[in-house]
Amino acid sequence: MPTASKAGWSPALKKACRLPCSIQSPKKHGAFEGKLDVLRNADTVLCIGANIAKTHMVAGFLVKRALPKGMHLIQASPEAGPLDEFADVTLKNKPGSDLALINGMQAIIVKEGLGRTPMAIPDVEAVIADSLKATGLEAERLAHAARMLAHAVSPVILFGKGITAQRDEKLVEALISLATLIGAVDSERVGLLSLKGEANSVAAALFGLDEQFDLHGHEAIYVAVGDDFVSKRLVQHLEKAPYLVVQASYTSALTEKADVVLPVALWSEQEGHYISLDGRVQKAKQAIQAPEGVRGNAAVLAEVAMRMNMPVKQDWQTVVHERKSSVVLSTI
Repeated sequence: MPTASKAGWSPALKKACRLPCSIQSPKKHGAFEGKLDVLRNADTVLCIGANIAKTHMVAGFLVKRALPKGMHLIQASPEAGPLDEFADVTLKNKPGSDLALINGMQAIIVKEGLGRTPMAIPDVEAVIADSLKATGLEAERLAHAARMLAHAVSPVILFGKGITAQRDEKLVEALISLATLIGAVDSERVGLLSLKGEANSVAAALFGLDEQFDLHGHEAIYVAVGDDFVSKRLVQHLEKAPYLVVQASYTSALTEKADVVLPVALWSEQEGHYISLDGRVQKAKQAIQAPEGVRGNAAVLAEVAMRMNMPVKQDWQTVVHERKSSVVLSTI
C-alpha cells in the first residue's frame, strides 16, 4: 500500500476520537480477566462471539493444538467459522441473542444442580423457555453445551467482538456470572478472557479511547489511525465531519475525505510499547528505516499538541498502571 501523501497542520484540531473497540467492566469487578496461558491446561472452552481461527491467531493456535489431546470446544456464534467442524457443540443462535443464550445455560446448570457456586434464578423454566425462543436453539443442544461446561475440570470462556461490540454491560456481567458458576473463575484460576480488538486495544481502553463519540457541535475531528485498518463504519461515521484531520500510514477512503492528512511511519518503522491482550506491557523495536521526513505517531501527536499549547504527559507507564484494567497488567 502506498503511504499517505497529503500533509499539513492546522490550529483547528480540537477533538481526538476513536470508534469503540472493547468494553470495560473493571470498576465493579477489578481485574476479572485471565491470560492466554489458561488455554494450555483447559479441558473445555466456550468460544462466543469470536472467530479465533481467523482474527485471534494465538488463541486459535492454542485451541487447535489442544483439540487432538481431548479438549472440548463449544462454538457459539450466529456466523459459521473454520473451527465449527472440530467443535463438540455448535450453537448458531440468532443475532443479538447472546444474553439470552448465556442466561439459558446458567438456568440449565442451576436447574440440574451442576453449579460450583450457589446461584438463585427465579423461575428457571421460564428463563430456559425464553432463551430457546430468543436464540432459536434446540433444547437438547443448549443443555448439552451447558452440561459440558458444568462438568469441565478446567473450563475457559473466550469472548470476542461479537460480544463487546454490542456495548452491553449486562452481557459481560452475565459472562462473569457464568464463569463463576462453572468454576472458570475462582480463588485459584481465572478462565475468562476477552479477545480484544487490534493491537494495543487494552491500552486504548485504559486511556478512555474506546468510548463512542458523535459529531454534534465539534468543529473539527482528529483521527489518529496510524497503520490500523480503516473500516467502512468509521468512514461512514465521519462523512459529515466539518473539518477532518487524519493521521495515517496508508491511503484509504478516510484519507480521501480528509481536509488534512498527516503521514506517519508504519509499526515496523518506529519504536514504542504495546499492551498484549493478556496485560503484558512489551516493547516493540524499530525494524526498518522510515522514508525521509516521515515521523512516528508519538512525534506527530507531540508536535500537534505543542502547536496547540496542550501539555502532554510523558510518564505513560505510571498512568497506565494507575487505571483499573479488566486484566492484570504486568511488564516483561
